[in-house]
Amino acid sequence: MTDTPRKRGRPRKIAPEPEIIRTRTDSAEESGSLIDDIIGIVRDMIPITDDHARKIEREIRFRHGGQRLYLGTHARDDHSDRDRRIRAAYQSGERVQYLARAYGLTAARVYQIVSGHYKAD
Repeated sequence: MTDTPRKRGRPRKIAPEPEIIRTRTDSAEESGSLIDDIIGIVRDMIPITDDHARKIEREIRFRHGGQRLYLGTHARDDHSDRDRRIRAAYQSGERVQYLARAYGLTAARVYQIVSGHYKAD
């Protein structure tokens, strides 16, 4: 912190400017669009021509143009194997509270899974 002169009393301490921390979204903002960022990622993984990049962009815009898209921070997991194991354990007599703790779920979610009355994640 640095001192600054004051008219009366002791100098006042001023905090330094905070350091800017890059986030994962900075790269898309810098390049201009999410599409540019996606094409850049693809180019880093596999060699594509400019013509292919334009085709990818046209296809993305055709399929999703004008939509508001939500991108979660994690890819969706397929829970069907987990749900089968939970149903089998429940049918063999395992308690819901135990299954909830064992699988990191709420008891309500386990009840939904074993009853079959839920929308899959």
